Amino acid sequence: MVILSHEYRENIQGKIANFVHKQIKQHSWKDDQVEYTHKISKGFTTLKEIAYTTNANNSLDYRISPPDKSNMSKYLFTGFSQCLYTE
Repeated sequence: MVILSHEYRENIQGKIANFVHKQIKQHSWKDDQVEYTHKISKGFTTLKEIAYTTNANNSLDYRISPPDKSNMSKYLFTGFSQCLYTE
């Protein structure tokens, strides 16, 4: 079994990625006289208004376990780096 160094693997992966990208560019085209439109028909849900009320005592960072786990739905978990709704 041959063990490849990290640098060698990165070098090979980079060469393969460049080779594939070059082939994709050769086979792709865009017609400037055609107007392209995109229609999303499945897998998309429009965000609705937030329908909850809470006080500041019930908001917790999601990384910290709440003291009372018997009713998790009463907590508002915050601290997410990516979220569809703002806090």
